[in-house]
Amino acid sequence: MSATPWFNGDATALAQSIARGECSAQQALQRTLADVAVMNPALNAVCLLRPEVAQATAAELDAEVARCSDAAARTALLRRRPFLGVPLLIKDVGPATAHPDFPSRMGSRVFGLQGLAWPGMGALAQRYLDAGFVIFGRSTSPEMGVSPSTEAVAYGGPTRSPWSAAHSAGGSSGGAAAATASGMVSIAHANDGAGSIRIPASACGLIGLKPSRGLMPSGPLVGEGWGGLAIDHVLTRSVRDCVAALQATAGADPGAPYAAPAQPSNWLDAVAVPPPPLRIALCNRFFEGDAVHPEVARAVAAFARQLQALGHEVEEAAPELVTLDVVRPVIQVVAVGTAMVLQDIAKAARPRAHAGRAGASGVGRAAGRWRLQRHGLPACPVHAARRGSPDGRVP
Repeated sequence: MSATPWFNGDATALAQSIARGECSAQQALQRTLADVAVMNPALNAVCLLRPEVAQATAAELDAEVARCSDAAARTALLRRRPFLGVPLLIKDVGPATAHPDFPSRMGSRVFGLQGLAWPGMGALAQRYLDAGFVIFGRSTSPEMGVSPSTEAVAYGGPTRSPWSAAHSAGGSSGGAAAATASGMVSIAHANDGAGSIRIPASACGLIGLKPSRGLMPSGPLVGEGWGGLAIDHVLTRSVRDCVAALQATAGADPGAPYAAPAQPSNWLDAVAVPPPPLRIALCNRFFEGDAVHPEVARAVAAFARQLQALGHEVEEAAPELVTLDVVRPVIQVVAVGTAMVLQDIAKAARPRAHAGRAGASGVGRAAGRWRLQRHGLPACPVHAARRGSPDGRVP
C-alpha cells in the first residue's frame, strides 16, 4: 500500500513509548483510527469501530501513567500492563473475545446489520484489557470462520492483502492479518481451528502461532470451539510480541474442559534461550508428489537453508499421506460444529408451540436460549449495538 502508518514498530515498542510519555494512549488511538480511515477502504479489514469505548479505556490508561512519579513506577506499570495503550482489533468470530460493547456478525448476514450483542465478557477479552490493550474494533472473517480466504458478503466484499490488492489476505483471520501487515495496527487478535492464524500469517508475511489445545482461555460462555480445534492468539510483526502476548494471556480459565499444557515461568526468558540443534523434515511437494508453484518452492528452500545456517539438520522427506485423508476429518468437525450453531439459531429464532400444551411457546423459547448459550451466543441472536453509530459498521 502507498499509505504510511503513523507507527512502524511492534506493539512492545509502542507500549514502551507510551510508558515513557513520548505518546499517550489517547494519541495512539486517534492516530490508529486515522490510519484505519485511510487504509481500510482498500483492504476491507475492519468491520466494526467503537471509538468512544476505546477512548474511555485509553483515558484510564493515561491516568495510570500520570500517577507514576518516576521511572521505576512506569517500569512497574509496564510490567503489569505489557501492552500499555496499544490499540487492538479483535476478530469478529469467537466467544473467547466476547465483549458487551463490541457486537459480532461473524461474517454472516444471519445476524443482521446490528450483529449479536454478547451477554458478558470473554475471559480472553478481559485478559487483553488487563494487559493494557485498548480494544477499538473488530476485524473481518469469512462467514462463521470456515474459509481459508476472507470474502464475506456481510462485509461487502473480500479482504485484500496489503502487499497486493489482487490477492487474498488469507483466512479466516484475514482482517487481522491485513490490518497488522498494513500497519493499521501493530498486533491483532486471531484464532485458528484449521489454519486460520497460520494461513493469513503466511499470506501477509507475519508471525502466526497456534497455541496448544487448552493453553488459551475459551470461556466463560463456552468450554471449547470445534471440538477443541479452535484456539485463540494473535498475529504480530515480531516474535517478541507473539511471546509477550502469550505471557500475558495464556492459561486455562475456570471450568475449562482441558488442563493447560505445562508452561515456563516466563515465556520471554524461555524464548531467549537458543534451541538445541533440531532434525527437521522438509516436504517441498504435495503429499501425492505433485509440485508446488516454483515461487513457493524457492521460498521454502531458502527458509531451509536459513535453518541449516542456524545449525539445524534439514533433510527432505515424503510422508506417506494423502491430502484428503488429512483434511477430511478436520472439515467434518468444522462442518458439524457450524451446522449445530446455525441449527440452534434457527430454532431459537422460530420457537413453535405444541398444540394443546399451555405455555409451550415459552418452553420453546427457553430451549432455544439454552441451545444458543451452549455455543456461547446470546439468548437472542440479534440485538442493537449498545453504543456508537446506528449500525456500527465501517463504511
